[in-house]
Amino acid sequence: MVKITKDMAAFIRKRLPEACIVKTMRGHTSERGVYYIEETSAVLKLLVQYQKTVNVVFEYPVSK
Repeated sequence: MVKITKDMAAFIRKRLPEACIVKTMRGHTSERGVYYIEETSAVLKLLVQYQKTVNVVFEYPVSK
């Protein structure tokens, strides 16, 4: 099992709907939770593809 984010889960669900994604949570009304996905070759390829499409923007604090 691989730990993923909510955005990764949405990305994978669009491209591979038959993938098994599980969300753990403490209560039925809880918004918190951790997403896990199976380790198959198709899923791992999509994770690499997701990492290539994500733009990382760093914001540095500016003193006035």
